[in-house]
Amino acid sequence: MSENISQDELKGRVLEALYRHAQSGDRSISAEEAGTLIEGNFGLQRLEMALQSLVSNEFARASYVMNSPTKYRISEAGYYEVERAVFNRLEEVEERSSDPLATLEQRLIPASDRMVGFGDNQSDADEALAAIEDVSEAIRTSNSLDEALRDETLASVASWKGMVEKGRNFAVGAFRFLVWNRIKAVIEGGIEDAYRYILVGGLLTLGTLILGLL
Repeated sequence: MSENISQDELKGRVLEALYRHAQSGDRSISAEEAGTLIEGNFGLQRLEMALQSLVSNEFARASYVMNSPTKYRISEAGYYEVERAVFNRLEEVEERSSDPLATLEQRLIPASDRMVGFGDNQSDADEALAAIEDVSEAIRTSNSLDEALRDETLASVASWKGMVEKGRNFAVGAFRFLVWNRIKAVIEGGIEDAYRYILVGGLLTLGTLILGLL
């Protein structure tokens, strides 16, 4: 439920609400009015706490009038803070979109507990096995890898390959541990560029196949 978000996250949402409100005018608003600009139902006390914290951080300014609710507006520092956060989020999205492996990994992580299997889809199983064999051959052929890393990775991916060959179901988390993370470690471990391309291609194929099972 939205009410269970942390106070720090609520403060961020309130600041963004003040930012959006500032686009349409200079009028200061009360905590109750700020609450109507945020998705979710939050108590007035939490909203007041968030706003007072923003004032303390100099991200908002407060206007006090006797016998009237305190009114708030975003400060110049708060305005730039929201723009900085938005810019950072856009950078992260752009970075993920430019790195297909990172994009696939982000989609696999939430499904770690899911049990999947190729079942009767032999063509996808064969494609996965072929990708694993290509990856394994590249690792075996490399002359630059640490011997322990090479042997551990080959044993790990062979274990997962055995599950697929026997038609067994497996947890997505097991695939990530036995295959994805191991091959990533090899890629980051300094394998030659020619083999690195094979490994990246193998991960893209395997990640796409696993996502297709969800």
